[in-house]
Amino acid sequence: TVEETFDLCEKGEYPSHDSFTNRTGSSTTRSLTSRQRKEGTVKIFGDGKQWSSLLGSDEIHSNERFPRLIRRAHQLWDELFAVSETNYNDDAVPLADNTPKPKDDMALSAFVEDKMKLESREDIDTVKDIMDAIYAKTAGTSIDMYGVNEASREEQNWDYTECNFRTKGCFADLIAYHLDKINSINLHTKTGDGNVHIDLITDCPIDTIESLQIHPNSLGIKLSSAQADTSFIADKAIVSVPLAVLKADKIKFNGDFALPTDKRQAINKVNMMSGMKAHILLRKKTDILERVDTMECTELIFCPGEIFAQVWLRRDETSVFITGFVVADDRDTLKRRITSGDSAKFLFLDQLNRMFMDDEGRSAFINSGMPTCSAFALHDWSEDEYIMGTYSSPSVGAGWGQTNSDICPTEVTSATRSDALPIAETCRHCLAKPIKNTIFFAGEHTNIKTCATVQAAMESGNLAAVEVIKSLGDYRGGFN
Repeated sequence: TVEETFDLCEKGEYPSHDSFTNRTGSSTTRSLTSRQRKEGTVKIFGDGKQWSSLLGSDEIHSNERFPRLIRRAHQLWDELFAVSETNYNDDAVPLADNTPKPKDDMALSAFVEDKMKLESREDIDTVKDIMDAIYAKTAGTSIDMYGVNEASREEQNWDYTECNFRTKGCFADLIAYHLDKINSINLHTKTGDGNVHIDLITDCPIDTIESLQIHPNSLGIKLSSAQADTSFIADKAIVSVPLAVLKADKIKFNGDFALPTDKRQAINKVNMMSGMKAHILLRKKTDILERVDTMECTELIFCPGEIFAQVWLRRDETSVFITGFVVADDRDTLKRRITSGDSAKFLFLDQLNRMFMDDEGRSAFINSGMPTCSAFALHDWSEDEYIMGTYSSPSVGAGWGQTNSDICPTEVTSATRSDALPIAETCRHCLAKPIKNTIFFAGEHTNIKTCATVQAAMESGNLAAVEVIKSLGDYRGGFN
C-alpha cells in the first residue's frame, strides 16, 4: 500500500541514511494531525467523492461498491507478490491458484482479467482503472504495459528505507549540494591540498562514443559532440542518459564499444513512456474558499479513469499548489484534446472542480461555474530532446532479460557478439553491464531494483563510480 508520511530533508542537508523515508514505518516521519491519521493523507477519487486509500480506515470497509472494489484492488496487488521470476524454471508447474510462472509474464491488465474472470465486467473495468491509477501510473506506464514479473520483483526488493525521500524544497537542493562539493574539491586542488580537478561542461551533448587503441593492452575512448564541434579522450566513461535517448539511438557506439546484442535487446524491451506534469496555483479567497478541509489534509489523490490520474497537493497559509501527473495513454489523450482545441488548464480545473466538493455538493472554487487559478504551467518531458519521456517502468518480458528470447541466442554465433555473454539475469542487468570494462552505464533504468526515481538514478551513479574505481585498480596498481 502507499505510505502517507515522508521524512523531509532540511535544506542543505545531504540525504543521509537518517533523512530517508521509511515507508514501512518510521519514528522520524513528520507528525500528522488527528484528522490526517484517521482519514489518511492519500485518497482515491471515484464515484464522485474522495475515499481513503487506507485499508484500516472505516470508510474503505464500507459495503458501498467503490470501497469494495478498492479492497479488491488491494487484494490483487497482494496476490501479485506471489509472482516470482526466480522460484520457477521451465520444468516447474504453476502455483495452485494458477499464478503464472515467470516465463508466462503478462501485463497487469491481463493479470486482473485472469484473477477476476468470474466477476462482472463492470467491476473488472473499475478495478483495472483503480490499479492503473495507483500502480501503473506511479510507475510511469499504463496497466496494459505494466509487466507483472518486474512489478513483483520491484515491490519485493525495493529497500524503501534508503530509496524514497523528498527534500524540504525540491531536488534542486541536491544539485546545489553537489555543485558545492565540486567547488570545494576544486578549491582544495587549487590551494595544493588536493590533486583532482572536476570540469563541468554544458551545451555539449555527446553523440558518438568510439574506441581508440592506445596501446596493445588498453582501449581508450573518444567522445564526440557534433553540436559543440569538439571531442574528448578518456580512459573510462559513464553513460547516464535517459533510456529514451538510448532507444532513439542519439548516441552512436562504434568500434569495440558497439552495443552488445543483449544490451540492445534490453534497451528495446524496457519501456520508457511519455508523460506530462500540470502545475496549478490556487489562491485562497481569490480562486478557492479560504478553507477547504480536503485540500488542507490531503497529500495525494489517485483518480481512476481521469486524465490527471494522480493529483499532488502542497499548501501554505495563502494558497494551494497542485500538480497533476499525466502519463502514457493519458498523456496521449490529453495531447489529442489539446490538438482538438481544448485547454489543458480548463481540463485540469474541471477535474479539480469535480473532485473538491463537500457533502452538500458545494464546490471549493469561488466561481464553481467557471473555476479560476492564479497560475498554470504544463511541461511535457517527451518533448525535451535530452529526456524524451518520464522514466523506465516494469515491462512485460523484461524481468527475464534475454533468457527466454528466441531472437537473442545464448551462445556465440555470427549474429551476436561474444561480449554479450553470459546472458544477463534480467534486462536491468543488461542495461547496467559495462562494455569492455571501459564504458559504464548509470541511470534509473539500470537500477536492478527497478524503482524508477531520482533516488534510483543516484544509487546507480554511485554504483557505476565504484565500478570505475575498481576497474582503474586493475591496471594502475590499486586505487584509493
